[in-house]
Amino acid sequence: MAVLKSRGIGTEEINLSKVYDLFLKRWYYVLVTLAISVTLCWLYLRYTKPVFVAAATVRIEEEKGPGQGLGLMEAFGFSPMRDNIQSEIQFLRSRSIVQKALREMNITCSYYLVGTLITAEMYKDDTPFLVMYDTTAEKVAYNQMFSLFYQNGNKYKLSYTRGQLPVEAEYYFGETVNVNDFEFQVIKRETSRYELIPEIEYKWQPIRGEDLVDRIMGGLKVEQSGYLVPILKVSHTDQVAKFARDFINTLVVVYQQEDKSRKTEGATQALTFIKEQVENLRDSVKIVEDSLQLFQEAKEFINVDLKVGFEMESMKRNEELLNTQQVKLMEIKRLQQDIASGDMELSLPYSIEGQTDPILNSLISSYNGLVQERLAAQESYTASHPKVVELTKKQAELRSSIVENVNSIEVSTRQRIAYYERSMVSSKDSLKVIPQMQREYQSWMRDYEVKEKILSTLLEKQAEAQIAKASIVSSVYILDKALMPRSPISPLPEKVYIIGVGLGLCAGLLLILLSGMLKNTVSYREEIENASVTPIIGVVRRSNESIKQKYPLLLSVERPKSSLSESIRAIRTNMQFISPDKESKIVSITSTVSGEGKSFITINLAGIISLLNVKVVILDMDLRKPKLHFSFGQDNSAGLSTYLVGKNSLDDILKKTQYKNLDIITSGPIPPNPAELIQGKRMSQLLEELRETYDYVLIDTPPIGLVTDGATILKLSDIALYVIRADYSKKSFAQNPDQLVEDHNIKNLYIILNSVSAANRRYGGYGYKIYGSGYYSDDKKSVPWWQFWKKLRKN
Repeated sequence: MAVLKSRGIGTEEINLSKVYDLFLKRWYYVLVTLAISVTLCWLYLRYTKPVFVAAATVRIEEEKGPGQGLGLMEAFGFSPMRDNIQSEIQFLRSRSIVQKALREMNITCSYYLVGTLITAEMYKDDTPFLVMYDTTAEKVAYNQMFSLFYQNGNKYKLSYTRGQLPVEAEYYFGETVNVNDFEFQVIKRETSRYELIPEIEYKWQPIRGEDLVDRIMGGLKVEQSGYLVPILKVSHTDQVAKFARDFINTLVVVYQQEDKSRKTEGATQALTFIKEQVENLRDSVKIVEDSLQLFQEAKEFINVDLKVGFEMESMKRNEELLNTQQVKLMEIKRLQQDIASGDMELSLPYSIEGQTDPILNSLISSYNGLVQERLAAQESYTASHPKVVELTKKQAELRSSIVENVNSIEVSTRQRIAYYERSMVSSKDSLKVIPQMQREYQSWMRDYEVKEKILSTLLEKQAEAQIAKASIVSSVYILDKALMPRSPISPLPEKVYIIGVGLGLCAGLLLILLSGMLKNTVSYREEIENASVTPIIGVVRRSNESIKQKYPLLLSVERPKSSLSESIRAIRTNMQFISPDKESKIVSITSTVSGEGKSFITINLAGIISLLNVKVVILDMDLRKPKLHFSFGQDNSAGLSTYLVGKNSLDDILKKTQYKNLDIITSGPIPPNPAELIQGKRMSQLLEELRETYDYVLIDTPPIGLVTDGATILKLSDIALYVIRADYSKKSFAQNPDQLVEDHNIKNLYIILNSVSAANRRYGGYGYKIYGSGYYSDDKKSVPWWQFWKKLRKN
């Protein structure tokens, strides 16, 4: 058998068989801890509110600007797709969009069902009544909790507090109730799944949708399905499954609408600018038309020849180009004004008349993207947040690049204007020969035709902008809407019970091990052998019948075939080999404290010895706490104490018992000086006289750990027996015999391990249990506890 050396105190060994015995003795600890853990699991599942999760998935369509694919955005450290997804995640987590979603849900009241131990929240169709009130009213009791009790029929009782005083009143369903200027109506719902039950308390409280923001923010979660994957999973965890589902579906719809609204805003700005230019040009065209009509009416108009027409056509073409460049210069100045305004939230127009520079278009596209991302970030962060600061820095860098590009375009445009102006001057010089009237007419016509063409172009762009605005769709697509959660995510009964059973088993096993580790009493023969060098003369099996009695019984004679009698016989046999040269032997039996069974060992050992047809006398020397006379039913008015004081003779105190060859000397009345009496000369004389008459003199001495009376008797004895009781005597008691030998020079001192439980598999190390059940008369087959009816039937 494997034996593990402990590194604790002393040289005690931990035997695996002892551990096994410990589990056999205390296996019910595991059942108790299992029962407790399973009960706690049931209570936890019974009274813990379940938590549900509802989730929806949305796809964000990637928008490609003119500069994407050319490496321009990457040159400025901007990854459009990654940054756009992160920006949308922050936007979905922002309080502003959560508040908009809650306003769309139109939640006006919170409803609760009050139970015995927990209060459950009711939501929408689960509520058997509905509270209606004007949400725009000045006085709404948002912080007031009301209790409602159904009174049968169409009546209910309303309970609330006014200041510190409770208020109760009865009303009819549908009746207008005024509580501190807060007016409302309670409507009984006939279509609800749940009916109003009398004597059940319902609670309700007016609430704004915005008041639920903190509740939402604690359970809202937005995750990207994968790296650079434009799909987001939006989920919310809540104790009310329907509320979680409705909120997620409302949130993704509001998010889709917000995305479309952001795109529409940019198109509206462009359309407004075009409308302003169209109105201005219409006024200019009208003025030119009126002037031309007046000129024709005032003067007669004649046509010029082809040469003049050619010169005029050249001049007209140059003037058209000049006007185009001037319009282009106007748009450049407008763009420069937008940039110079320093408004970080203003988007820039994408194009300039006649300008097809891809670099400028790419820079403007990237800048407008940063504007939208910065607006989304400001919904969730402050202006000093690192992400907002980084976006502002990128905007400044792109703005600087756009300014440089626009300035370059402005220079080239002014150069073209100067060139066309010079060409115009040249054409005018060549037309000096033309009559002044003809020149004026042609000038009016050129001005009219140019402005009319520009107006036509702007009208076309206005129509295109209106079509583009009408065709704007959101780049957010709802792939999967949130469904009603079928089962909670927490608590999970299977998981709870598995953990509970595991903890129960571990707790039971740990409790068993701790009980063994903290146990301070002797249970096994090996524990005594490890602690003491004093030999063990025998191990006495526990007698349940003796434990139930107040005084020790002589069971070794009454039950000669019992395992107890056999263990006593083993001690008797071992004693025969001690001092074999002496015909009469004085045997003293002692222990450390009272209750270890020295009196029981004394009378049973005496009984077993008397069966050998030898004369045995028992001497009750425990003068402070005598009890052997009760075991034999003897009178204790005269005994050892009266003999030692000279009041009685030996014949007066020597008493016969009901057992053959077995006599007893009781202790007698309790004296005031037992130690002095025992150490007197009459005690030695008594022992000598008894030695001449009896083969064995067994002395029941006082506990050696409490008084010193027994030490004197142990020195006068031929054999000294030290009783240690299993599961009662402390482990330190096993060292006392060694101390007695060292301090008092006591010879032939032996240890008896008393009251060893039958549950000890090896019965103190001798292996008595290997004989099998039924070998002794008290070895009866035990009935398992789960077959308790057999015990009842047997009884």
